[in-house]
Amino acid sequence: MKKRPRGMFTFTGHKGWDERIDLKLSMSEQFLIAVTAFNRAVFSNGRQNKAFNADVFDLEPDLADLVYIDTPYISPFSDCDYTRRYHFVEGYCRYWKGVELTDTTTKKFRSYDTDFSTKARARGAFQKLFHHFRKSTLAISYSSNCIPAKAEMIDMLKNEKSKVTVYESAHRYHHGNHAHKVGNNNNEVVEYLFIAE
Repeated sequence: MKKRPRGMFTFTGHKGWDERIDLKLSMSEQFLIAVTAFNRAVFSNGRQNKAFNADVFDLEPDLADLVYIDTPYISPFSDCDYTRRYHFVEGYCRYWKGVELTDTTTKKFRSYDTDFSTKARARGAFQKLFHHFRKSTLAISYSSNCIPAKAEMIDMLKNEKSKVTVYESAHRYHHGNHAHKVGNNNNEVVEYLFIAE
Protein backbone atom coordinates (compact mmCIF):
# COMPACT_ATOMS: atom_id res chain seq x y z
CA MET A 1 0.00 0.00 0.00
CA LYS A 2 2.91 2.35 0.66
CA LYS A 3 3.99 1.98 -2.95
CA ARG A 4 0.64 3.36 -4.16
CA PRO A 5 -0.36 7.05 -3.90
CA ARG A 6 -2.77 7.29 -0.92
CA GLY A 7 -2.49 3.48 -0.60
CA MET A 8 -5.23 3.00 -3.18
CA PHE A 9 -5.43 0.67 -6.17
CA THR A 10 -7.94 2.57 -8.31
CA PHE A 11 -5.62 3.25 -11.27
CA THR A 12 -2.50 1.97 -13.01
CA GLY A 13 0.67 3.82 -13.98
CA HIS A 14 2.17 6.75 -12.09
CA LYS A 15 -0.87 9.01 -11.65
CA GLY A 16 -0.65 10.78 -8.28
CA TRP A 17 3.04 10.04 -7.75
CA ASP A 18 4.94 12.83 -6.06
CA GLU A 19 8.05 13.32 -3.91
CA ARG A 20 6.94 11.12 -0.98
CA ILE A 21 9.77 8.88 0.15
CA ASP A 22 7.54 5.78 0.23
CA LEU A 23 6.94 6.08 -3.51
CA LYS A 24 10.68 6.25 -4.18
CA LEU A 25 11.79 3.30 -2.06
CA SER A 26 12.16 -0.09 -3.75
CA MET A 27 9.99 -3.03 -2.70
CA SER A 28 13.04 -4.59 -1.03
CA GLU A 29 13.63 -1.45 1.02
CA GLN A 30 9.93 -1.23 1.88
CA PHE A 31 9.91 -4.88 2.99
CA LEU A 32 12.93 -4.49 5.29
CA ILE A 33 11.46 -1.38 6.92
CA ALA A 34 8.03 -3.01 7.33
CA VAL A 35 9.28 -6.34 8.69
CA THR A 36 11.36 -4.48 11.29
CA ALA A 37 8.33 -2.45 12.37
CA PHE A 38 6.09 -5.54 12.45
CA ASN A 39 8.61 -7.52 14.50
CA ARG A 40 8.85 -4.67 17.03
CA ALA A 41 5.05 -4.70 17.38
CA VAL A 42 4.82 -8.42 18.20
CA PHE A 43 4.30 -9.28 21.84
CA SER A 44 2.70 -12.09 23.79
CA ASN A 45 -0.40 -11.41 25.81
CA GLY A 46 -0.22 -14.92 27.18
CA ARG A 47 -3.47 -15.97 25.49
CA GLN A 48 -4.67 -17.89 22.46
CA ASN A 49 -5.79 -15.33 19.84
CA LYS A 50 -7.99 -15.70 16.78
CA ALA A 51 -8.55 -13.59 13.67
CA PHE A 52 -11.73 -13.82 11.60
CA ASN A 53 -12.56 -12.90 8.01
CA ALA A 54 -16.33 -13.24 8.23
CA ASP A 55 -19.62 -11.39 8.28
CA VAL A 56 -19.71 -9.60 11.64
CA PHE A 57 -23.23 -10.91 12.31
CA ASP A 58 -21.96 -14.49 12.02
CA LEU A 59 -19.68 -13.92 15.02
CA GLU A 60 -20.83 -14.87 18.52
CA PRO A 61 -22.35 -11.82 20.25
CA ASP A 62 -20.45 -12.47 23.48
CA LEU A 63 -17.12 -13.02 21.70
CA ALA A 64 -15.26 -10.18 23.46
CA ASP A 65 -15.42 -7.78 26.39
CA LEU A 66 -14.59 -4.89 24.06
CA VAL A 67 -15.70 -4.57 20.42
CA TYR A 68 -13.99 -1.92 18.26
CA ILE A 69 -16.05 -0.84 15.26
CA ASP A 70 -14.68 1.02 12.23
CA THR A 71 -16.93 0.26 9.27
CA PRO A 72 -16.73 1.93 5.84
CA TYR A 73 -18.99 4.90 6.56
CA ILE A 74 -21.43 6.56 4.15
CA SER A 75 -20.60 10.21 3.48
CA PRO A 76 -22.36 12.84 1.36
CA PHE A 77 -18.94 13.67 -0.12
CA SER A 78 -17.70 10.23 -1.21
CA ASP A 79 -18.57 6.56 -1.38
CA CYS A 80 -17.61 4.05 1.27
CA ASP A 81 -16.62 1.26 -1.08
CA TYR A 82 -13.37 0.04 0.48
CA THR A 83 -13.31 -2.93 -1.88
CA ARG A 84 -13.07 -0.58 -4.88
CA ARG A 85 -10.15 1.32 -3.33
CA TYR A 86 -8.25 -1.42 -1.52
CA HIS A 87 -9.22 -4.45 -3.63
CA PHE A 88 -5.64 -5.67 -4.02
CA VAL A 89 -5.09 -5.88 -0.26
CA GLU A 90 -8.48 -7.55 0.29
CA GLY A 91 -7.84 -10.07 -2.48
CA TYR A 92 -4.34 -10.79 -1.20
CA CYS A 93 -5.63 -11.40 2.36
CA ARG A 94 -8.21 -13.85 1.00
CA TYR A 95 -5.69 -15.57 -1.30
CA TRP A 96 -8.07 -14.49 -4.12
CA LYS A 97 -10.58 -17.16 -3.04
CA GLY A 98 -14.26 -16.43 -3.65
CA VAL A 99 -13.69 -13.17 -5.54
CA GLU A 100 -15.06 -12.39 -8.99
CA LEU A 101 -12.55 -10.31 -10.96
CA THR A 102 -13.88 -7.59 -13.25
CA ASP A 103 -12.49 -6.92 -16.71
CA THR A 104 -10.36 -3.89 -15.76
CA THR A 105 -6.64 -3.13 -15.96
CA THR A 106 -6.50 -2.84 -12.16
CA LYS A 107 -8.05 -6.33 -11.75
CA LYS A 108 -10.74 -5.16 -9.37
CA PHE A 109 -13.32 -7.57 -8.08
CA ARG A 110 -17.00 -7.18 -7.39
CA SER A 111 -17.87 -5.28 -4.22
CA TYR A 112 -19.88 -6.91 -1.50
CA ASP A 113 -23.32 -5.48 -0.92
CA THR A 114 -23.90 -4.92 2.79
CA ASP A 115 -26.46 -3.06 4.83
CA PHE A 116 -23.75 -0.45 5.48
CA SER A 117 -23.50 0.30 1.72
CA THR A 118 -26.44 2.70 1.30
CA LYS A 119 -27.91 5.73 3.05
CA ALA A 120 -31.28 3.97 3.22
CA ARG A 121 -29.93 0.93 5.11
CA ALA A 122 -27.01 2.34 7.14
CA ARG A 123 -29.00 3.37 10.22
CA GLY A 124 -30.65 -0.05 10.48
CA ALA A 125 -27.27 -1.73 10.02
CA PHE A 126 -25.77 0.21 12.92
CA GLN A 127 -28.79 -0.54 15.12
CA LYS A 128 -28.43 -4.24 14.33
CA LEU A 129 -24.66 -4.15 14.99
CA PHE A 130 -25.00 -2.35 18.33
CA HIS A 131 -27.73 -4.76 19.41
CA HIS A 132 -25.68 -7.78 18.31
CA PHE A 133 -22.78 -6.78 20.59
CA ARG A 134 -24.91 -5.25 23.36
CA LYS A 135 -23.16 -7.37 26.04
CA SER A 136 -19.75 -5.88 25.15
CA THR A 137 -18.26 -2.44 25.66
CA LEU A 138 -18.38 -0.74 22.26
CA ALA A 139 -15.73 1.60 20.85
CA ILE A 140 -16.76 3.19 17.55
CA SER A 141 -14.47 5.27 15.34
CA TYR A 142 -16.55 7.76 13.37
CA SER A 143 -16.48 11.10 11.53
CA SER A 144 -18.64 14.23 11.40
CA ASN A 145 -19.12 13.92 7.63
CA CYS A 146 -20.87 10.57 7.88
CA ILE A 147 -24.43 9.28 7.82
CA PRO A 148 -26.08 8.75 10.33
CA ALA A 149 -25.09 11.92 12.17
CA LYS A 150 -23.47 12.09 15.62
CA ALA A 151 -26.76 12.65 17.50
CA GLU A 152 -28.38 9.64 15.81
CA MET A 153 -25.39 7.45 16.66
CA ILE A 154 -25.64 8.50 20.32
CA ASP A 155 -29.39 7.75 20.38
CA MET A 156 -28.86 4.29 18.88
CA LEU A 157 -26.08 3.50 21.35
CA LYS A 158 -28.22 4.65 24.28
CA ASN A 159 -30.88 2.16 23.20
CA GLU A 160 -28.39 -0.61 24.04
CA LYS A 161 -26.02 0.85 26.64
CA SER A 162 -26.47 2.95 29.79
CA LYS A 163 -23.44 5.25 29.30
CA VAL A 164 -22.15 6.84 26.08
CA THR A 165 -19.04 9.04 26.06
CA VAL A 166 -17.87 10.91 22.94
CA TYR A 167 -14.28 12.04 22.39
CA GLU A 168 -13.65 14.55 19.59
CA SER A 169 -10.64 15.66 17.57
CA ALA A 170 -10.46 18.07 14.62
CA HIS A 171 -9.00 16.48 11.49
CA ARG A 172 -8.24 17.47 7.91
CA TYR A 173 -8.08 14.87 5.16
CA HIS A 174 -5.10 15.53 2.90
CA HIS A 175 -6.12 13.28 0.01
CA GLY A 176 -7.46 16.12 -2.14
CA ASN A 177 -4.48 17.75 -3.83
CA HIS A 178 -6.25 18.80 -7.03
CA ALA A 179 -6.70 22.54 -7.65
CA HIS A 180 -10.45 22.39 -7.01
CA LYS A 181 -9.83 20.72 -3.61
CA VAL A 182 -7.37 23.28 -2.19
CA GLY A 183 -9.12 25.28 0.53
CA ASN A 184 -12.20 23.08 0.26
CA ASN A 185 -13.71 22.78 3.75
CA ASN A 186 -15.33 19.43 2.89
CA ASN A 187 -12.07 17.78 3.95
CA GLU A 188 -12.20 19.36 7.44
CA VAL A 189 -14.01 17.10 9.86
CA VAL A 190 -14.31 16.17 13.50
CA GLU A 191 -13.24 12.62 14.27
CA TYR A 192 -15.31 10.91 16.98
CA LEU A 193 -14.63 8.02 19.28
CA PHE A 194 -17.83 6.76 20.87
CA ILE A 195 -17.42 4.61 23.99
CA ALA A 196 -20.64 2.83 24.99
CA GLU A 197 -20.73 0.91 28.26
